[in-house]
Amino acid sequence: MDVLLNYVNNCLRPTPDLLYPIPSKINKITNVLRSNSSLSLKEVLPGGSYEKGTMLRHHPDIDVVLVFNKEPGIKKDWKKLMHKVFIDLKTAFPEADIKEGDFIAIQMQFKGDKANYDIIPSYKVNSVSQMSDKHTSPIYQGIAQHFHVEYVKQRKNLRFYPETVMLLKDWKNEHGVPLASFHMELIATSVYEYRLEDNFSLEESVFACFQEIQGLIDGTPVFPVNWADFDPDSLDRHYDYPLLIDPANPSINLLEELKPEQWKKIKSEASRAMALISNGDYGAVFDTKDQTHFFRMSS
Repeated sequence: MDVLLNYVNNCLRPTPDLLYPIPSKINKITNVLRSNSSLSLKEVLPGGSYEKGTMLRHHPDIDVVLVFNKEPGIKKDWKKLMHKVFIDLKTAFPEADIKEGDFIAIQMQFKGDKANYDIIPSYKVNSVSQMSDKHTSPIYQGIAQHFHVEYVKQRKNLRFYPETVMLLKDWKNEHGVPLASFHMELIATSVYEYRLEDNFSLEESVFACFQEIQGLIDGTPVFPVNWADFDPDSLDRHYDYPLLIDPANPSINLLEELKPEQWKKIKSEASRAMALISNGDYGAVFDTKDQTHFFRMSS
């Protein structure tokens, strides 16, 4: 077993005792909104890196999308819906740490639990094609996250895919790279489609992802692969800016807000990571402060 796979298994992959309580906690949240609320709950969609199989042990964040039936007086009032769900959860779980988040999620942590739950109230959107006129409304962002999950889950059983994404997330966290975890998943998906040969190693897949990041910053677009709701022929081959297309709404460039100085940092960190990996200096890429002692012990 290679060094990077050992690192993922020993330091990044969530442990069984961390994962085991999660379905029960989601069920508790679901039961409250079904039985002890005046809201009409349509369905519950576990999401985020937990559902995708790419969650990091030291960042146990679980998204729970609550899809409600639209009701008069609430359907256009995002803050009212958010506050009503918050009150229902606060009443049912007085000992839990529950906060109304700054954007789309109610943040919740059960007493004595390491995992953080982001509760995202939402209304239903049936297809990606319907998202184009709704993407600015926070009341539909839970469904956007659901489309993200559906896209990534198509790849979660590919050879080394979850491990590759975990390493990319670990790298971006270690070096303050201004990309999101979801961006790492989209980049890895593109790499698996276009850059890898048969019988590749985990190191080769991660290295190829850094090459993909360099290309992305230089203007080669990364777009949803084998996704019925996106036509790759709609894009040019090269741009003067980074272009990362959102599978939940292909009209959106997920990197639109990045500034040129951030482009420079991303490319610089990717180039440095490639050089360090080529020299076998994995600790300088994934554990810069030697917090796990893993690479020191394995050298």
